[in-house]
Formats: sequence, C-alpha cells, structure tokens
Amino acid sequence: MTKRIFLGIGVDLKLNDLRAKLSDYNKQLNWIPDGNLHIPLNYLGRLLHQDINAVGMTIKTIIEKYHPFTLKPQYLETLYKKHEESQIYLSLAGQVDILNELQKELAITLDEVAAQPKRYFPYLTIATLKKTDHETTKQILNKISGLDLKLNIDEFLVNKVTLFESLFHRDSVTYQKIRDFVLESQ
Repeated sequence: MTKRIFLGIGVDLKLNDLRAKLSDYNKQLNWIPDGNLHIPLNYLGRLLHQDINAVGMTIKTIIEKYHPFTLKPQYLETLYKKHEESQIYLSLAGQVDILNELQKELAITLDEVAAQPKRYFPYLTIATLKKTDHETTKQILNKISGLDLKLNIDEFLVNKVTLFESLFHRDSVTYQKIRDFVLESQ
C-alpha cells in the first residue's frame, strides 16, 4: 500500500489574534487547524513503506548537516487559484536563507523520487478560501490583501523537519507525522 508523502516543517503557532482580526471573512475561510500548520519543503508523491524507509535514510544524512534556525511570520498574503481553493498565507522572514539552502539540497537529492519544483517559495498557509465564482473570490482576496494588519506573531525555532503523510477525508485533509529528523545543535 502506498502513502502520499511530503517533507515539511511543523509549526506550533497560536493564531487566535489573527483569526479574530479576519473574523469578518470567517464564513468564506477554511482555517487550517493549529495541528496541521506547516511549511512545505518537498513533495515525494506516493511511496511504498520500504521506499519511505530508504528515502528517510537519505533525508537524515542531509538534515544532520544543518543546525536549528529561526523564522518569523512577516506579512499576510493571498494567492488566487483559478481551479483550486485560493490561499491565505504568511510570508516568512528571519533565517530564510538557511531554509532555502536546506530545501534546495533536499530537492536535488529527492528529484529522483519525485520531480521537484525548480523554484521554492517558503510560506505558511493559515486558511483557504472556499470556492465561489471567480469575481467574488478575487474581491475577497483583494479585501484581505488590503488590510493593514500588524502581525503580532513571535519568531519560532526550527529544530526538526518532519516526513508527513497526507490523509484525505470527505471535507478535509489532515497530516500524520511519520518521522522527525532533528537538526543538530551547535
């Protein structure tokens, strides 16, 4: 049996203040549950159990070269998607150069498992916009983008990368942790 696998960074943030600031849009938004918040790194596709173990060994050798680093949510952003749910996400600041370097090294190695995108953009999706007609979707996204919100979210430490399985349910997706890869302390 195969599992749909991806590599990401689990993020433990409480977004109650931000949710309250966006409460006017709650009827149109599907908030990502706190336990599902993550920064995606690499999609690996559908893998058999034995392939997951082999890929895990490769990932471990790369991750062990990196030390913990910090990231900070910077801006609230939106992304319009014509054929999928549009996204509300947080752009990231802090030691993003380390994140980019880590993702690139993983992508080069994991390209044999599943084709990796040529460009990487780190982000943290916090909500998706329920599908409506294109004009309404664009209007809501423009309103959210136009808000002058001050994010009061602290920086956070990235000290592990996680291999996740995507589990699809009738109306949602959840992510189950398969394995953590710890970044070596300095």
